[in-house]
Amino acid sequence: TYNTIVDIGCGDGGVTKQLASRVAHRRVVAVDVEPAMIAYARQHNNAPTIQYITQDMAVEWAHLSPDMQRLKGSVDLIFANFSFNRIRAKSQLMSICRQLLATGGQIWANIVLISDVNRRAGPNQRRRKWCPSPDQQLAEWRQVLRNNGMTVDVFELDRQTYSVTRQEIIDYVTYVVLDYKMYFETNHQFECDKNDLMAILYDLTFNPSADAPDPTAWTRFLANESVADGIVTRQIL
Repeated sequence: TYNTIVDIGCGDGGVTKQLASRVAHRRVVAVDVEPAMIAYARQHNNAPTIQYITQDMAVEWAHLSPDMQRLKGSVDLIFANFSFNRIRAKSQLMSICRQLLATGGQIWANIVLISDVNRRAGPNQRRRKWCPSPDQQLAEWRQVLRNNGMTVDVFELDRQTYSVTRQEIIDYVTYVVLDYKMYFETNHQFECDKNDLMAILYDLTFNPSADAPDPTAWTRFLANESVADGIVTRQIL
C-alpha cells in the first residue's frame, strides 16, 4: 500500500479515479495546470482519498503551492500519464520529482515520443532544428534522470498501433500537434507554424511507409469525407 501517490497532469481525473481504484493507497494528490480540468475532475471523478490541486509543474520548487511543498520527501509513487512530454524543462521537473519522493519512491510514467517532422520534410521545406529525433529524446530522458540521482528500473519503448475513426483522426492530429508547442518561444510562432506541422504529422502518422512526403495529404483528407477510418502508430516510452 502506498501512503501518498501524486498524479502529475491528471486532466479530467478519469485516469486518476481508475488509479485510485486499482492501486492500494492512503491518498492520491492529483495536479493539473488547467483550473477547468481540476474543477471538472472534482465534480465528476472525485473519491474520498483523492485531492485535486491546480498546479503548474513547470516551475521552480520555490514557486510551488504550499500544498505541494508540504509533500516534500513523503511521496511513494509519482504517476504521469502522457504529461511529462508536455513539459520542456525536464531537468527542473525531475528535480521537483526527486524532492517530492520519499526514500525508495518510484516514478511510473507513459511518455509519448514526438515524431521527427524533419524526416518527412520535402526538399524545398525548411528543417526545424529544434525538433529532436526519438533517439535524441531517449538519450535526453536518460541523462536527466541520471543527473537527478535516479536509477532506471525499466526503460521500455513500445510501438502502439490501433484503428481510429475519421473524427478520432482529426482529434488525434489536433491534439498531438500541441506536443510541439513547448519548443516555440511564443504562442504566435507556434500558431504560425501549426497548420504546416499538422499536415506533416498527418502524413507521418497515416502514411508511414510512403517513399516521399505528401504535403497535401492532410488537406485532401479533410476535403474527402468518404475516408471513414485510419491506423495510428506511435512510440511510447
